Amino acid sequence: MLFRSNDGLEDGGGLIASEEESLVMKSCRLRGNSAGEAGGALHVSHGAQVQASGTMYSENVAYGSLVGGGALYADTGSTVSCEGDLFESNRASQGSGGGVYMNGLSELTCSSCLIQNNTAYSDGGGLYTMSSVVSLENVDIRRNEATCGGGVYSPLDSDLVIVNSLLDSNVASISGGGLYTNASISCKIYDSVFRNNSALSANGGGAYLVSSLTSSNSGRRSAFFSNLSFVDNSAMNGGGGGIFRSGNVSVTVWNSSFWSNTGLEGGGLYLVNGSSAFTNVSLISNDGLEDGGGLIASEEESLVMKSCRLRGNSAGEAGGALHVRDRKS
Repeated sequence: MLFRSNDGLEDGGGLIASEEESLVMKSCRLRGNSAGEAGGALHVSHGAQVQASGTMYSENVAYGSLVGGGALYADTGSTVSCEGDLFESNRASQGSGGGVYMNGLSELTCSSCLIQNNTAYSDGGGLYTMSSVVSLENVDIRRNEATCGGGVYSPLDSDLVIVNSLLDSNVASISGGGLYTNASISCKIYDSVFRNNSALSANGGGAYLVSSLTSSNSGRRSAFFSNLSFVDNSAMNGGGGGIFRSGNVSVTVWNSSFWSNTGLEGGGLYLVNGSSAFTNVSLISNDGLEDGGGLIASEEESLVMKSCRLRGNSAGEAGGALHVRDRKS
């Protein structure tokens, strides 16, 4: 079935699924649809369930400034399952979630999908997830663009799991080229690659992890990374070519590598004012244009490194491999 060039003056350019609707889509095409507010192609809400397989969302646009979802918008307890779907060249022209916007305790399960060439005026070029549960497996997220979170943006009480996936050549004009998380409850990533992502004016070329909430009102947020590769990511005007992590976030990294990443400070990683534990992590040929070729630990950061290798890293000023500053351990 083809949904083409339809216009929702408010929501759902192609169609709306609402009020506990159960919708199954197989090998459908949603192209060139538009919505005045949210869900350029598809709007899912009020407990609706959508199962889509082999479906293509392309060249759809959401014009809303408060939310977005160029291809798909879901909220209010909705459940979306995507298998083998394509999200390509969709836009959130004034809002967030160029490809997909998940909101309001919604759930997304996405497997064997391609999310590419989507753009958001605000955050989350490929995917924006707020207060939602999101699982991505065998998903390629490529060449998406946004202000923050070129590939994925995950703020405020989201639970994010990424497995066996690729985040490649995504661009953030500010921070978080591949991934941006802020106060997510949990972020777990396994067996995945962050490659050639860029943060143009600030921090976290590959990934930006931060919690703007304090420990007294939020509890410690956590991120767990295992068997990851960060390669050729850059933050030329900020910190953490591979990863920038700040604030009340505990980060554990296992069996992972950081190769040829570049940052103004902290070519591989920039860690500030939190806690980090690295086991069997390699930092090789990363470049800090000023300090910390491999990584920087700063401002009361607690860093534990076991069986790690730092080789061939360089810094323009201090700490070719590791730069430690400002009361940390």
